[in-house]
Amino acid sequence: MAKPIPSPEQIDLINALIAQKQGEITAATNYIASLDVDIANKTSIDEAFKDLWNWYNDSIINPYVDERRAINGLFLVDPLTNDDIEDVIFDPTNARLFPDPGNFDIKRISQFDGTPTDTDSEYELSYLQDQSIIEDYLVNGFGGTIPGGTLTNIVTTTAITPASTQVTLDDTTDGDLALAIGDRFILDDTISQVAIEVTGFVENPGGSDMWDVDFIFLVSGSVGIGSTIDIDFVGFDNTDRTNKTSIDYQPILDGLISNLETVLNNRITKLDEQITARGNNDDPDGSFGLTDLNTSKAFIQNYLLTTDISDIGLTSLSTERISRTSDANTRVATINAAFTGQTENYYDRRYEIGNDRAQIRRGMLTEIRNLELTKESFLQQNTNKTEAIASLNGILP
Repeated sequence: MAKPIPSPEQIDLINALIAQKQGEITAATNYIASLDVDIANKTSIDEAFKDLWNWYNDSIINPYVDERRAINGLFLVDPLTNDDIEDVIFDPTNARLFPDPGNFDIKRISQFDGTPTDTDSEYELSYLQDQSIIEDYLVNGFGGTIPGGTLTNIVTTTAITPASTQVTLDDTTDGDLALAIGDRFILDDTISQVAIEVTGFVENPGGSDMWDVDFIFLVSGSVGIGSTIDIDFVGFDNTDRTNKTSIDYQPILDGLISNLETVLNNRITKLDEQITARGNNDDPDGSFGLTDLNTSKAFIQNYLLTTDISDIGLTSLSTERISRTSDANTRVATINAAFTGQTENYYDRRYEIGNDRAQIRRGMLTEIRNLELTKESFLQQNTNKTEAIASLNGILP
């Protein structure tokens, strides 16, 4: 039997179908071109929405958050980004803003309204508090409670380094040591000294006459085994502080000066962060003068040239600290009000613009995605028709 070929009538039908599909491909190609124009135009429109969202988010809200964080340590956990908005349409499975069932607006998670928050361990107000404590230590000593019992024969059986958090005390001579959480004292090995505050202890571990003492440093450093307890420190008089010398407590004096200088340099770092944040803020209703920040920064820089801890020096230092603390707290209140209480509620507007982009029925990103899906469908149809034409041509004689 010879190889079968289509009949003339079949050949006519095949050619007609090929012509039809080619016409459909041409029409679809033209339509795809119009879709490309529509996608490009709406993408340009969406860029306007995106720019506005970024302005509220990145040029107003986030700079306020950054400035506040430098002042009081408060920061937003998992803050919003542009990806959160776009994921609603382009990665809905992983989108945390995807609407709840029955809703079409993007989900207004708590980050839109400034929560949840957490707090850094270090920030300007904490450094101001540390500065106040050091100023007081220099003049009045460490305060707090002191151990009871006969202390003259108690010695350490372990060395202390700046990384230490525990020391062992030997109470074998008298056995009447009385410790309490919060006790403060100096450990002295005749060469070096540290000051500590007791945070916990275990008396007579294993039946011994030892005390395992947990502590935090008031003045850190290193002392060796055999260090003794000193409870007589009551601060430095003006002469010692003016000359920066002490017969009995030079390591403590040097340590407190070093701590003070560290705190002041840390304050400069936080002031610089606030200067940067204010410079990045475009809030048309905001006040972003830098006089208060630059005044404090210049004072600290000048003070650190000599670190004057005399009565005169400490008075000027505390005066600036009190003034800056007041300014910083006032600024935090201003920032908190700025998010919602000005010409516009920036939290609301950020949400509204984000919803205008990603609302799953009418949002601009939704329109763009629908056009892209339509284009993908027509491209696939063209691919299918091209392959069908090839198969039809394959049976023509």
